[in-house]
Amino acid sequence: YTVQWNLPMHLNTYCLIVFEIIIFALGVFLIRLALGRKWNNNISKLNFVESVKLYNVSNAWLLGALIVGVLFVYLNYRDTIFIANQLTDSKQLGIMLKAVLEASYYQNDIAKFSRWHSYRYILLEAFSYVTLYAFIYDSTFGRWKFTYLKLLLPTLIYSAAIFLTGGRQPYIYLIIFIIVVALYLYQSKYNFAPKKLVKLIIPGVFLILAFLLVFFGIGILNGKISGDFSPAKVLAHYIGININALDYFVNTIYPSSVDPGSMTLANVYEKLRFVFPTMTRLN
Repeated sequence: YTVQWNLPMHLNTYCLIVFEIIIFALGVFLIRLALGRKWNNNISKLNFVESVKLYNVSNAWLLGALIVGVLFVYLNYRDTIFIANQLTDSKQLGIMLKAVLEASYYQNDIAKFSRWHSYRYILLEAFSYVTLYAFIYDSTFGRWKFTYLKLLLPTLIYSAAIFLTGGRQPYIYLIIFIIVVALYLYQSKYNFAPKKLVKLIIPGVFLILAFLLVFFGIGILNGKISGDFSPAKVLAHYIGININALDYFVNTIYPSSVDPGSMTLANVYEKLRFVFPTMTRLN
């Protein structure tokens, strides 16, 4: 990975990752050791789910939210096409999205979207994750109904918004969210019995295959996957890019304050300043 993409990987970053994996594995071992026989008996004495109440999303509320979502995607589409027309003469959507993405990466002034463009994207993202969680929850604890599929419609709209950005990393975050939530809810349904995980293998395989199909399909459409960059190399780049970001943070970025925790909520604080401009700016 580091050779193919010419990205650094320092020894201290590698040691940090290995140390975190060891700590995580040690934590799992200590939990099993503390629970003792309860773990082997499917933790029968620990009642994680005492009462289950499914999410009843009304059709009227969902329809209204979907209409607003489609409107948001259309407005973001107009913004993207407007900027793309200033960057390239091509009318192919893939080339236009690639031009906008590259201009944004290199901080081109032309590719700066409005604040409302970002707000619309964030609202679509939030609505998608909430309804996706409701879908997984109802499918896990309730008796299966095809009406549950309506809760996936906001995720389809959000996927369109992701597509307009030209990037694919949000799709990876979406898949990670699905896997983590599904594992937790399914295990909590059966009081965290390890043997029940076997039933998730087949759905997990289909989920991964569907993700790869969408991931590579969009990559071919926007020109990121070609003869020079095979699907395997591109996937390795997206999976490993966070490792490179960690390496850069550990070895390049130095905190402005040495007080532990002084910048923990800095991101939240700066977002609040949009609502309350009189708040003092952080140094």
